Amino acid sequence: MCSIAQPEIGFQPAITKAWTPAFPGIEEPHRRLIVRLVSAVYWLLIFEGVLRKWIFPQWGRELFFLRDPFVILVYILVFARRTRLPRSGLKEIGFAFSVAGLGLAFLCGVSDRRIPAYILVYGLRNYFLYMPLAFVIARYFNLWDLAQLARKTLMVCIPMALLVLVQLGAPANSPINAGLGEGPDEAYTIHTTENGIVRAAGMFTSDVGLTAFVSSSLAMALAFWVLPAQSRPVGRMLLVVSTASILMCLGLSGSRGAVLWSAVVMIGAFFGLFFVRPKMHFKATILIVTLVSGTAITLPVLFPQVTEAFVLRWIDAGRAESQAYGQGGVLARAAHESLLFCVLIPVTPPAGYGIGLAGNASWRLGLRDEVISFHSLDETNAAETDWGRNILEMGPILGCFFILFRISFVIRLVREALAATRRSGHSFPWLLCTYVAGMLFSGQITGNGTVNGYVWLFVGFCMAATLRARTFEEVFQ
Repeated sequence: MCSIAQPEIGFQPAITKAWTPAFPGIEEPHRRLIVRLVSAVYWLLIFEGVLRKWIFPQWGRELFFLRDPFVILVYILVFARRTRLPRSGLKEIGFAFSVAGLGLAFLCGVSDRRIPAYILVYGLRNYFLYMPLAFVIARYFNLWDLAQLARKTLMVCIPMALLVLVQLGAPANSPINAGLGEGPDEAYTIHTTENGIVRAAGMFTSDVGLTAFVSSSLAMALAFWVLPAQSRPVGRMLLVVSTASILMCLGLSGSRGAVLWSAVVMIGAFFGLFFVRPKMHFKATILIVTLVSGTAITLPVLFPQVTEAFVLRWIDAGRAESQAYGQGGVLARAAHESLLFCVLIPVTPPAGYGIGLAGNASWRLGLRDEVISFHSLDETNAAETDWGRNILEMGPILGCFFILFRISFVIRLVREALAATRRSGHSFPWLLCTYVAGMLFSGQITGNGTVNGYVWLFVGFCMAATLRARTFEEVFQ
């Protein structure tokens, strides 16, 4: 029997033992090393923006890949120990896509289009480097590890909220927002809403990163709130202050994406917990009503200009979406964009245009428009969606199979997370699933590096919570 990690001071031993199961077949020092390395990847995902914007702005592009050596080291250590990962058809399919992606990259490298090698490597990274990490996390993490990661994340929410507050009071091109880079290639573009109100990025280089951070932190906070008070591995005061900080970041972000993503987490918590645990559902309902009503009442009083600008943006965007997509606003737009990739199927070469060519890096360098010609507004808009990107980069056949792989993965996550929460009484599996399922389904996981990292890390966290919450039964077997 492997040793069990010792609890931190201040936690009850009975609670700690329930959250820290032993791992047959894995030596505890090796397991703890992998957990620390994966945790380093997670923290770099949050703090790499600090390094890129304010500490080493001259190396901003290079630091974008700072997490990758840690990921590769994890794979080397796991492979050297010959650790068996959870058996899953999804894992094998993912590895098969990796091999197919390498083949496509080779074909593109020798084709007459002569796509730069670094674009192909960047594309392979966004598609396949982080995917196996999810299965490593599922094998090595336990609920105690997840609880500690969540607790520390809630602590980070407090300085994040203070930073967002400072950024709102500064111009978009100020050092606190754009960074300390001297040239245009080293400064970061910060968007604004109506009346020039900054869409704060917090510690990240763009507001997309703050959106991922806020909505994931909200899922963690909700998971702790619905647990019995005596079972929470976090103090009430920290939970209250961090939750308030999350709501402040959300309300001041100026991002509709952050609001919609957080709404998905809350709606998922409301309906999912109703089916699995009525008592949890009651607590979640009271909590969600309190959070939403409290935020709606407090923010307009404390930050009237920011609130007014966001409401105006929402109204203007809703009006434009109604004109373009019919009644339904943002929901009609989401439904339209979910099928928009189909317009690219008949005009895309069988092997695609090249892994990475439709990603953010290629678009910013102007390489995408040099290789791909769009003949309609629908094709241009479809290229901005992740499913459209999959078609353009992998070809119609492989791209459609990759989309089906994503959908199948989501269905499996949802089914197993619901089952694990029902059997165990732990809310972690389901609430982590509500956060990550939508982005895995159709989010920008192959185009945006921050979203890519968040999604595959949280897929792993969700699977780990699912595995550990069912009295260690391997649900992916």
